[in-house]
Amino acid sequence: MLAGILLTTALGMGTSEATTADPGSSPESVPAAAPAPGAPAGLADGTGLVAPPPAILVTALGTDALGQALMPLYAARNFVPVWMTAEGASPRGKAVLASLSAAAAEGLDPTMYQLDAIHARLAVGTPENELVADALISRAFVLFACDRLLGQTRRLVPFDQRADLLSREEGWTIETLIGNAAAAPDPKAFLASLEPASPQYRLLIAALARWQARAPHTPAAAPIAEGPSLRPGDRGPRVAAARQRLIALGELTAGASRDASLFDDAMTQAVRAFQTHHGLAVDGVLGPASLGELTRGGTERVDQIRVALERWRLLPRDLGAVNIFVNVPQYELFLNAGPREALRMPVAVGRPNDPTPLFSDEIEYMEFNPYWNVPISIAREEVIPRQVEDPAYLARRGFTVLPRTSTPAPETASDAVDWERTHHAARAYRLRQDPGPSNPLGSVKFMFPNQYAVYLHDTNSRAVFSRSFRAVSHGCVRVQDPAGLADYLLAHFTARPGQSAASFRGPRPRVVRLAWRVPVHLAYITAWADTTRPGAPLRFNRDVYDLDPALYRRLEQAASATGESDAVAVR
Repeated sequence: MLAGILLTTALGMGTSEATTADPGSSPESVPAAAPAPGAPAGLADGTGLVAPPPAILVTALGTDALGQALMPLYAARNFVPVWMTAEGASPRGKAVLASLSAAAAEGLDPTMYQLDAIHARLAVGTPENELVADALISRAFVLFACDRLLGQTRRLVPFDQRADLLSREEGWTIETLIGNAAAAPDPKAFLASLEPASPQYRLLIAALARWQARAPHTPAAAPIAEGPSLRPGDRGPRVAAARQRLIALGELTAGASRDASLFDDAMTQAVRAFQTHHGLAVDGVLGPASLGELTRGGTERVDQIRVALERWRLLPRDLGAVNIFVNVPQYELFLNAGPREALRMPVAVGRPNDPTPLFSDEIEYMEFNPYWNVPISIAREEVIPRQVEDPAYLARRGFTVLPRTSTPAPETASDAVDWERTHHAARAYRLRQDPGPSNPLGSVKFMFPNQYAVYLHDTNSRAVFSRSFRAVSHGCVRVQDPAGLADYLLAHFTARPGQSAASFRGPRPRVVRLAWRVPVHLAYITAWADTTRPGAPLRFNRDVYDLDPALYRRLEQAASATGESDAVAVR
């Protein structure tokens, strides 16, 4: 993270040249810049700008938490401007203004940055107004950096709490942000370093521009008349309406068929492409789900992309040089090694009523041939009712019954428990299934101990990976190729590079700890760009947990949040 690489600089500079602080010093401890030789009396550093009285700067910076955080930085500089020279905005100041002006392109609302007020003061060009503009740029820069590093929706959090989040989650303070911005040899590169590092972010920004241009021409369409699913070979007005929609969305070329009412081969290929791009079952048939997606308007897609961009901003900035990234609504896992996808595989995730929690953690170890310790809720709702119906169920499936006691206790015979008292039995006894073909965790689980008790694991239900809808688990993530994932971790993150997952097969659990923990991210992004195919259409994933509307509402609420300092008249 640049916060730990670039030296925190002295903010005592009034030109585009930075004065580098001693590595052990903080911005507050750096003395203000000395006046340039021959500078007129009353000028701080020869830039031609008069240091403002504290009252003017207090008004410009504001008396809120952000203004109070910035004031000591200016005081340490003897009120010398950060972003100005005698000729106006410095190259650094111009770089910040350019980024602020382009913020809307990445789905951010720039109103809070007060660009109109800044440019109005710069246009007047008096020293006092340029100093006020400098203060407003400092405010805008910090707010913009927080938007990129923490997400626009975090504007709804009081600024002092945001500053705390900035420090805890990303390792930045207000002082180091402005210090590093002022010292960076390439201010544009520094500003770019604050955005999510994944190439997804830039690809989504480009897609947002395309969809914003397309949206006026692709309004939400009227639902296609009710009727049976449309299949290759069908003919009629419903086919013609579906064809017209595919053309409007760019999936099919106008004039590709002599008969617009015929569901021909060209339309079949277009439907299959559309289904691929929208996370649908790719069968070339326009059923209810495909027809529903087909009629969604361009504005909805714009909103979906804006939400996806915000989700990237809400993720940790440093995902890890090697990381495992699960995109829950896409039912897919990516193992990223630097810029390269080392592995990619289908997964199954939690059901809508048992959703996979969204968080970041680190894999600490793998457990081969794991026991399955049945959660109380699953024991009560699924396993014990089967035992009631079939008294041999637990024994046949390899379950051990253990009393829930504070000290180890011997196992209990399954026929010695009154399973009819389901709730009591689930609380009084722990069910543990032995490794084997009936165990739903399969051959291995990948552990990152967490409050949700979820993890990645193999499965004994392999057929699930052939389905398009794979939100079927109780919250854990089932992976299609557990051996491939385990082999990669064994080769790169353990002292057992010559061994494979097959080396650990057996009747008893075996734990292999990683020498270095591997970051894992369970994320939820419904607009996904294919980084291996630049220019490929976005994939719009089904919002299986119905989370996007709430995040979109928070984006809109954050856009209307006030962030202006007290007004300062242009003079």
